Amino acid sequence: ALGDVGLDKRRRLPARRLSAGQRRRIGLARLILDPAAFWALDEPLTALDDDGERLFGRLLERHLATGGLALLATHQDLAPAPARELRIGA
Repeated sequence: ALGDVGLDKRRRLPARRLSAGQRRRIGLARLILDPAAFWALDEPLTALDDDGERLFGRLLERHLATGGLALLATHQDLAPAPARELRIGA
């Protein structure tokens, strides 16, 4: 999973030595490994670079395509937005 999120070369470093974006990628690796049908995520794009945002988008699309559900609280646009989306608020 670390290889899938671009951290395979940093697997031996303690997480405290990684950047904020790299620590967020550890969270994405956990999503890859976790078979949970429901994701509840708060600001999932925070500290991710453009590649990390695209990676999250692919993970989310795959999760939804396989019958998963996701509740995301975010102030950032999810581009591209999931096909099945309900927006609450402004």
